[in-house]
Parts: sequence; C-alpha cells; structure tokens
Amino acid sequence: MSVAAVRWLALLDVAVWLTTTSHRRDPQALGRSRIAFDALAAFEHTLTPSERRHAREIAWARDSPAPLPDERAWWGWCQCRSCQLARHLGTLVIVSPAPQRETPPTQPIPPTSTQQPHLEQGESLPC
Repeated sequence: MSVAAVRWLALLDVAVWLTTTSHRRDPQALGRSRIAFDALAAFEHTLTPSERRHAREIAWARDSPAPLPDERAWWGWCQCRSCQLARHLGTLVIVSPAPQRETPPTQPIPPTSTQQPHLEQGESLPC
C-alpha cells in the first residue's frame, strides 16, 4: 500500500467519522465535517489518477464485502470542486493546491479596509 493511499484513507476515515458521529443540527460539527472533506479533496487533487484509483480500490475492499464493481473508470478522477466543475463544463482547470505552512505567520494579518489611506504629498505606503 502506498503512502498516498494510506493518507487518503486516513483523511477519508476522519471525514466519514466526523459526519456519522455528529448531530445534523450542530453547525460546528457540520463545519468540522466540511473542513475534513475539503482536506480530503485538496489532498486528492495532488494525487495521480493511478494513486486515486488505488486508494479507492483499497477502501472498497476494506469496507465492502462485494467484489469490485465493473464500472469504476471514474475512480481515477479527482473529486475536488474545481475538477468536478471542469468536467461538468468540459474544460480543463488547473488548480495548484495552496502552499502549506510549517509554522503560523509571526504577525497577524491586518484587516482589509475599503477606504484608501490618505497620503500627504511625498509620502508612500509602507512595504
């Protein structure tokens, strides 16, 4: 079993567990489930079609007593929102995953303002 398949299965298990153990009317629990499925989709986007297919075949073999279904050509397809939309529209969308930080930023990000700052003549914005 590849490292990618193990990680995909772990992300899938967490997302399914959060969904099945949370109350449907709890917005925080639903938010955690959504975040978990978003993390699964983001990781899946980085996999190759053969890695996706392999991970789904392992999940099927682990979770279902039935033999693998004949119709599984789509098992290599990415299921992230961007790729699903691209397939629906019949276009190619290239989405690079967001870079992941090892540590949080050292300074908080200031809130955005809709007003332009007033600058005196000769002043410039700080970098």
